[in-house]
Amino acid sequence: MPKPKRISLLSRNKALFSGRVMPGFLLDLMLESKISTGTEDGFYAYGLEGKESVQLGRYYFHGGGIDGYKSMLAYIPKLDMSIVCLTNLVGGGDEFYADEFIKELERE
Repeated sequence: MPKPKRISLLSRNKALFSGRVMPGFLLDLMLESKISTGTEDGFYAYGLEGKESVQLGRYYFHGGGIDGYKSMLAYIPKLDMSIVCLTNLVGGGDEFYADEFIKELERE
């Protein structure tokens, strides 16, 4: 029996946003703004949250957490960059290293 192919989060993100996972029109629908997050530059799409930035353009991310663990997977199309952040830090509010990394990119 062949071994199952392991796919990294970065490979999966690149495949999704390059149109290899679904037809382009479905990807466009998935990324379309649906609901405001209540912030000036934020929105929710289907399963993703997004932001608009002068420096980075429109970018997308999804995060989650449970029992002291947090994770985030982000994609910045303008830079063709994916960011994966996994942590087991407890406390510190909703901000964590991935947010700080994106803020640094916006400053450049």
